[in-house]
Amino acid sequence: MRVSSVLTTVLSVILSLPFAASANDKGVVLVTGANRGLGLEFVKQLLTQALLPNLKAGQRKTIVSITSRLGSIELSTGGLYSYRTSKTALNQINKIISTELAPQGFTCVVMHPGWVRTDMGGANATLAKAESISSMLKVIEHLTIESTGKFFNYDGEELPW
Repeated sequence: MRVSSVLTTVLSVILSLPFAASANDKGVVLVTGANRGLGLEFVKQLLTQALLPNLKAGQRKTIVSITSRLGSIELSTGGLYSYRTSKTALNQINKIISTELAPQGFTCVVMHPGWVRTDMGGANATLAKAESISSMLKVIEHLTIESTGKFFNYDGEELPW
């Protein structure tokens, strides 16, 4: 099964649900969840650790954590303290994991899905789910070990920490 077909299914489900994690036979894991505080961000990373045996057995060894550009310290404009802080924490945890796992050939990144029309994004959001998903899949399929530890927008633009 192609990575994109597995991830399309996973992404379409997780953009509608508050939390999900998935690993496929290619060694790609995607961990996401709507913000419910810092605890959820730590749970996501614990799940990643629990899925490490599957990832090590896979071909791609890729971890993609869905974050938000609101977690960027450099791009911060204030407000939304809890949400921004939880995403910044997720970004830092992924950065740590990327450093620890890079010597084993892992690629670990965080990705902002864009402002997506979901229950959380609302009706005024700029992206349909399908557009966000297809764009992220293109980026994910082209990730390399040189991508590890980076922060990407759904369209592949590298975002500042």
